[in-house]
Amino acid sequence: MENRTTLNIWGTGPKIMLPAAIFAVVALILTATFPEYLLMEFAPRPVFHILGGMITGFGLCFATLSFRAMKKALHENRLETGGTYSLSRNPMYFSWIFITFPGITVTSQAWLLFGVSFAALYGFIKHIVDEEDELEKHFGQQFIRYRKEVPLLIPCKW
Repeated sequence: MENRTTLNIWGTGPKIMLPAAIFAVVALILTATFPEYLLMEFAPRPVFHILGGMITGFGLCFATLSFRAMKKALHENRLETGGTYSLSRNPMYFSWIFITFPGITVTSQAWLLFGVSFAALYGFIKHIVDEEDELEKHFGQQFIRYRKEVPLLIPCKW
């Protein structure tokens, strides 16, 4: 096994989330400038807040479970393959891209923020190969088997 110093809890997360952060800033500025066009108002505000809060809460719980498992595995210098990692090789990214960001969008009523998920997905597609290469170097055959058995992002088996 290779030296563990190349692995860290953040992985390539900052590179993946940078496009999402940039898009979010632009979307929020545009929404604040043109709220009459860019806010979802087809239901009362409490509906958006309750529904969005529930979606966001679920996403944050899923991400927190994943983060704790990854932190423990990293400390023990082992590949995490149980819990949420048995559903997706990247459950934290899945949670943020497909649950938490959309939940925040619904809560805020700023429909342009749905684009944050697409920007994060773009960053994921562009940079996840670097993270997976590091994992393969570090864990070898164990990661190769895991990669064959568990989906990259979306937790489903086709």
